[in-house]
Amino acid sequence: MTLDEFIERGLCKLENLGWPSNSHVEEPGWDTLYVRLTRRLVDGVYYQPVLDLANLVVVEELRGTGVFTKTVEKIRKTWPDLHIYVENVLEPRFDRHLTKEGYCRVGEVRDIGSSSYFLKSPRSEEVQALRV
Repeated sequence: MTLDEFIERGLCKLENLGWPSNSHVEEPGWDTLYVRLTRRLVDGVYYQPVLDLANLVVVEELRGTGVFTKTVEKIRKTWPDLHIYVENVLEPRFDRHLTKEGYCRVGEVRDIGSSSYFLKSPRSEEVQALRV
């Protein structure tokens, strides 16, 4: 299943049944791309829909060539209402890249030195955000 197929199916499932979806998807440039489509609590606000990028491994010879950036650009163009959550970033270089691109650090696991990052939809005022 491609990323677009997963998002399309997952949005229907989330909107109609309230159930999250998760899957490994096939996308050019990725060895592993495990994603979830869900709602997520970030700084006391529930955001929906959120695309979690949970396990990311770029094909070795393509690392550092913009595979992640191109994938996010495609997501933003096709699915502008999606918020993006990048889970458990372990690489300092990727950590710096996400910060530079406007992602906010939202969690840190001190014992393994990882952080997670969140990027609101560019249309976030139009997307459901509920204060808890």
